[in-house]
Amino acid sequence: MKSFAIAAISLFVFLSGCSDKPSDLGHGLLLPQDTLHIGKAVFTATHDTTVAIKGNDNLGRIFIGLYNTNSLEAATIMQFSVSSFTATQVIDSARIILTRNYSYLDSTGPYAISAYKVSTSWTTSTFTWDTLTALVTDTLVGSMVIPSTIGDSTISVPIDTQTIRLWSEGGGGSVILRSPGNVLGMNIIVGFANYINLSIDYRPELQISYHDVADTTLKINIRSTRAVSVVNGPQPPSGTMILQSSQVTR
Repeated sequence: MKSFAIAAISLFVFLSGCSDKPSDLGHGLLLPQDTLHIGKAVFTATHDTTVAIKGNDNLGRIFIGLYNTNSLEAATIMQFSVSSFTATQVIDSARIILTRNYSYLDSTGPYAISAYKVSTSWTTSTFTWDTLTALVTDTLVGSMVIPSTIGDSTISVPIDTQTIRLWSEGGGGSVILRSPGNVLGMNIIVGFANYINLSIDYRPELQISYHDVADTTLKINIRSTRAVSVVNGPQPPSGTMILQSSQVTR
């Protein structure tokens, strides 16, 4: 019995010594420089819708829309790789499918999206709000206007079939999606999914319908290889700390 009692006491001492939190006695034995000191800093948060931002490539969301009579605009550029079509294959229709998962401000108002031909090559690092004007052209290759409804899951932007034919001859192409001038009192920035998880691909999708000489309708679905968003607005004053999308910059 003595051996059992000693073993039990030893086990209790061993387990009680495993705690990361010191007891009152243990805390008193620590040197002052070894104890934990907690400092506190308080910052006042302000809401600012004028800061220029840029979204990550295929890592979350893309944004399109207008707010407050064009004082805030979000635009997105996206690229697709398209295989060539034969001379006998006729492209019947094409559309870009977007999965909506966010709205800023008027979630029930109407909104519009226009697709513009991109005039030159670009990279994710060179596409900024300042280069947007140089990249976009006046060539409109697609547009849509719909009422915004809570619970909308997908929208479809028709694309000119001649544009798809040109893309297929060059191996692919890019479009910039942005909102035209204020449409029916539009006052909304809409966010769309742009990422891949283990079970599904949420990147923008180009859906092409075509037929061959046998008049058989075929469809192909192509996900964007890259898509980047920019939002306009001046930078905040120097010395300001900004917390945006969980990223902190000074």
